[in-house]
Amino acid sequence: IICTEPSTAVCLKTDYPAVVDHPDAETVADQVQEIGHFLLKLQEQGLLRTDFAAVAGKAVYHTPCHLRALSPLQPLLEICRQIPQLEIESMEKGCSGMAGTFGLKREHFAESLEIGQELIKELRRPVWTLGMTECSSCKLQMEQKATIPTIHPLKLLALSYGLMPEIRSRLRAVPGRLVTT
Repeated sequence: IICTEPSTAVCLKTDYPAVVDHPDAETVADQVQEIGHFLLKLQEQGLLRTDFAAVAGKAVYHTPCHLRALSPLQPLLEICRQIPQLEIESMEKGCSGMAGTFGLKREHFAESLEIGQELIKELRRPVWTLGMTECSSCKLQMEQKATIPTIHPLKLLALSYGLMPEIRSRLRAVPGRLVTT
């Protein structure tokens, strides 16, 4: 079971077995892998294509809390660093403030922005062409008051493989900031 969302992997690997009293819960948990770890294993076995096309730009990467809960590694970040002309800087500014659905609730929205203010402030710096994270909740928060898109690293890999051309137009919507070749 390959999960593209770290929170889903955590839920299936650790949460469900702890709260669901069913003999299959552990069987499912044992089969769960986060996509970055899966792709990293493929790369280590020489089975991952690395003929990436260039994506010129400067990205800032945020590590989701749930990814940290799974492993100290940042496998999709490391794979994306192999994309020619894409400079990526890992930014550790703490929690995005979204905290799952916490920041979506009206009564917590302002507090979530305050928690994520360092991350949001960093994303507003004009040096960046895009943000990157595996977590869709973090993505929502990262795009608060930002002028750049935040993209799942898988989408950047797809773009560099010549897939998902619609990503190109979204990135080009930031005038003068990103070019794909």
